[in-house]
Amino acid sequence: MTKLHRAWLVCAGATLLMFISTGMVVNSLTVYLPYILSEYGLTNAQGSLINTIRCLASLGSMFFVERYYKALGLRWGTILAMAACVLSYVLYGLARSFPGFCLGAVVGGIGCSLGGIVAATIAIDTWFSGSRGTAMGICTAGSGLAMVVLPPVLTKILEASGVSAAFLLEAGMMAALSLLVLLIFRKDSPAAAGLAPYGKTPETNCPNVSGTALPHGYFLALLLAMAFVGAVGGPGFNHLPVLYSSLGYDSMVVAFGMSLIGFVLVLGKCVYGVITDRIGGYRANYLFLCPLIFGFVLCCISSGKTWTLYAAQTCLGTGMCVCTVGLPVWAGDLTDPETHARTVQRFQTAYSIGALVFSPVPGMAADRFGSYLSSYGVFTVQSAVILVILQLAYRKAGRHRRFSLISD
Repeated sequence: MTKLHRAWLVCAGATLLMFISTGMVVNSLTVYLPYILSEYGLTNAQGSLINTIRCLASLGSMFFVERYYKALGLRWGTILAMAACVLSYVLYGLARSFPGFCLGAVVGGIGCSLGGIVAATIAIDTWFSGSRGTAMGICTAGSGLAMVVLPPVLTKILEASGVSAAFLLEAGMMAALSLLVLLIFRKDSPAAAGLAPYGKTPETNCPNVSGTALPHGYFLALLLAMAFVGAVGGPGFNHLPVLYSSLGYDSMVVAFGMSLIGFVLVLGKCVYGVITDRIGGYRANYLFLCPLIFGFVLCCISSGKTWTLYAAQTCLGTGMCVCTVGLPVWAGDLTDPETHARTVQRFQTAYSIGALVFSPVPGMAADRFGSYLSSYGVFTVQSAVILVILQLAYRKAGRHRRFSLISD
């Protein structure tokens, strides 16, 4: 029987890393938002500002995350990132007013940035020389897995014991899972473990070799697209529970809807990684971004019926998988292999800026117009713009055929 390469254990560790830093610290916070508003008397705008402050802290950390891991290595860098994630939820649990939640958001933003997609990309790039699309799809599925497991459980805890108890319980869960990550990341590289990276080195038929370098203007357009990805994948996702709560849906229906989108995200990220390894990012963009656009349209025309919510969540879950795993795939397809991690950092920085800029918009629009629907109209348009910019960039670079840097 063939022994499983340690790289796949590292992939499992990266999956847990994304489960904690993105799935728990960022995504599960959306479940808390309606309860924070009602229990502590915060306004819609203040609720949105909690996410805005987290995004600002994440953005500030993003500028040095690559140097951070070069200086500390994967293991020690992960230790500090996980400590920040746990501390953020402890602070949330102790908070009783808006400033307290802001403090937790600052620490959570730092933990999310240091332990997020850039860290996962560094781990996969270090341990894999092939099958990187599949590995990235698996590890980024960790953030969606949290949305499958946590919303119904957290909703019951929130309704039974309140916001503080739920936050502190989740902090304890983070601490336990972080220990597993640290055990897996004992070695910083395959060489330190006496191994070679897993997989075959990509052949020279990859588009990065045969394609044309993108003009500067196209790269700036890509950064704009990444900012829009941050808007739809950040506040566009985070405000779904309050959108549906404001439309009169039952809290458990909303919770199961969030679990549904989490399940589809998990499946979609794994499938996206395999598909990009097979047909390339250009064609995969159509398969995943078109459902994202349609999902936001369904949010805008919600009829109050349960099936409408579930249909929207299914489409959004299919499309939103690109908001995490798409970044390293696009970076690999549209830039040089030597600058892959740096380009992912730049894309993630643009993503964080977009999430930051648009985070307060849904809450302020709801306070002004009495509804979140106008904001979801904006997210619909942004999703369409993302698709147009990406496909134009692929065609300009001559990388709209099958091959991908991160395939076998």
